[in-house]
Formats: sequence, structure tokens, C-alpha cells
Amino acid sequence: MLTVDLNMKRSLTYTPPRWNYKKANWSKFASRSDILTTRINIKTRQIDKANKALTKAILSAAHECIPRGSRRNYILYWSEELQALHEEVTEARDNVEKE
Repeated sequence: MLTVDLNMKRSLTYTPPRWNYKKANWSKFASRSDILTTRINIKTRQIDKANKALTKAILSAAHECIPRGSRRNYILYWSEELQALHEEVTEARDNVEKE
């Protein structure tokens, strides 16, 4: 037997924050990553520890200098030009349907 619950509420999907490279402060990132990576002891024979330290330093600089965020209804290819055309089509359709 199969039952379908038509009153079920739609769950909200989680959109993880993404790096906004267009708003990044690249000169600050270069400076901070230089400072943070020079502190790493690369003479150690434990490559895994050096790799973790390097990754942590770069991510730390990135968190300071590159904003992150997410938009609920983000469409990758959508532009202001497409938005204007969409609004124009919607308005024309509404006008035709009113007649």
C-alpha cells in the first residue's frame, strides 16, 4: 500500500557559502598569506604537518580577505540583461492576458 502526504511542507535546502572572488582584497590576501606562510617550518621531515600548516595559513588569509556568502535563488548564468528581458516578457504576457 502506498500513501502520499500532500500536506507535507517542502524542506529548505542548505546552500553552503561560497567565496566571492570579485570582492576579494587580493593585495591584502597576498600580504597576509606571505606573513602566515613564512612561519611554517618546512625543514621538518613530516610532510603531512607542513602541508596542513600551509593549508591552514592559506585558508586563514582567505577568510580574512575574501568575503563569503550565499544567495537562496542564485542562478549562475543569470545577468541583469536577462532579468530585464524576463521582466519585459512577463509584462507583455500580462498585457495580452488582460485583453
